[in-house]
Amino acid sequence: MAAAIATEGVSSDDDAHLEGDFSGYRFCLAARDMGKPIAAVNLGRTRADDLLALKVVGDCGEALSAAAESLRSPLTPPGGGE
Repeated sequence: MAAAIATEGVSSDDDAHLEGDFSGYRFCLAARDMGKPIAAVNLGRTRADDLLALKVVGDCGEALSAAAESLRSPLTPPGGGE
């Protein structure tokens, strides 16, 4: 049942976000089977590491807060725009 729900979640969106453990791995397998890229934020190794297109090693809360903050801030060109 969890695999069916994971597959439905992957196929219904271009992007998907999942927090979890065991069902998260099934979700990654379903995404891989559909040819979708997978990214993760985690402090350590996961069972899905070999499936990831992108991995950010760090605290999830801190990494996502920093990402959200960077989206709120105007982009500054390299060199400060000078």
